[in-house]
This record gives sequence, structure tokens and C-alpha cells, in this order.
Amino acid sequence: MTFKATLFSSVAVAALVVGCGTGTPEEDIDVELCEHLAEGPNVAVTAVVSGDASGAAVSNDHHRYDISLTSGAGKVSFAVDHAGEFVFGLGADVAMEIKDPSGAPVTPEETLLTGLACTDIKKRVQAHLETVGTYTLTFGPSSVQVVPLVIEHTHSAHP
Repeated sequence: MTFKATLFSSVAVAALVVGCGTGTPEEDIDVELCEHLAEGPNVAVTAVVSGDASGAAVSNDHHRYDISLTSGAGKVSFAVDHAGEFVFGLGADVAMEIKDPSGAPVTPEETLLTGLACTDIKKRVQAHLETVGTYTLTFGPSSVQVVPLVIEHTHSAHP
């Protein structure tokens, strides 16, 4: 093997290791949540208080959504194109309710307020979203006026 080929192979392997993360899938998700909550990039969204939330959309696209609430409450839409496990990293400890495309409540599998990967995550909610379609995330009531939110799809199989 030539020096150039060896060097290229070493760089390629290093890039794969760094790009794929080195921890458990849950640790890698938490690293993503921490990174995007701290550094963005951010998108400002104004939650709606009533009616259709489709105009106030968030996504799991490696952005932090800074959701402005009206009087400490509001809702946004979240389109799910692949069913599975999703982790919601909130930068504020505010109540969040998830409703599926038919309007039925989704019970989170886990909600954590302590033992989180970084101080930017104030609340971590994990839920299995089993239906493809548009979900509604409702926040509040709260004294908080802006909720930073990052959503990650874990790509793990649901037991």
C-alpha cells in the first residue's frame, strides 16, 4: 500500500468514527441534543394558541426551534415521515403534550428532568410515534415565553 493510500484510508476511518459517534445510541442522541440546543442553528417559530398548528411547524432536522408562546402556552406541528422513537430535548422545563395525527394523546415512554447530558437540556422526553403523519406538540401553561426545542429520531427499533 502506498503512503497516499494508507493516509487516505486512515483519514476515511477517522471520519467514520467521528461522524457516527463513539458512545451508545442514547449517548449520541444526547450529544446531538446538547450541541443543537447550545449552538443551533436556530429557527424562530411562534406557536398558535388555538386552531390548526400547521403554520407553526418544527422538524427533526438538526435545528433548534425557539418556540415563542403566547401567555405561556401554544402548539406547533411536527410531521413524522418515518415511525419510530423520537427524543425531544427542551431548553426549558415546561409541560409538553404530544397528540398523534388523529388527535389522540401519545404517552411518553420516558421523561427526564435530572441526570441529563448537559445543562442546556432542561427536559428530555422520549416517545414512540407509531403513525406517519402530522403530530401536535402543545406547551404550557408556563411562565416561560420561549421554549428551545431539538428533536432527534433515534432510528432504533421499538421493542
